Amino acid sequence: MGQYENHIDVAKTEQELIPKLKEITFKRLVLNNSLLVIDDTLLLFDDDTTTHAFGFLRDTLRMDQWTNEKQISEELMVAIKMLLNETSNYRAINENDAYFFSEGGWIDSNWGKAYSVDDISDKEESFKFDRVQDIDPIRGKPNWYEYYAD
Repeated sequence: MGQYENHIDVAKTEQELIPKLKEITFKRLVLNNSLLVIDDTLLLFDDDTTTHAFGFLRDTLRMDQWTNEKQISEELMVAIKMLLNETSNYRAINENDAYFFSEGGWIDSNWGKAYSVDDISDKEESFKFDRVQDIDPIRGKPNWYEYYAD
């Protein structure tokens, strides 16, 4: 689809990352230069040396503050951050029980792979982020779809 594809590791994403993502609540998750942002909150891990991030942030919190507030373990968040990097998933959207993982895009468009237990191939209008245009099943990969948003 494009020259900027990251080539997401679909198998590891499905087997290792998604089960961990199901343990947390989020709408948007972004990993940029090892900085993790969840729903406009920059989470600072112990090894983060900068608080400079990208885009608009509502808050900046230390990981221990955020995990105490959400009542989840820091180990889970460390594992999620590691798996995001290992699987080349640098942006994930969670909407209507589906996970959308970016593979690339231009200034005003985005594409990648989506995972859903339910068939979402005819539900473009159900997803409000980035104006999803197309959702097509990936042959030979149950529950996986290619998507394009503009």
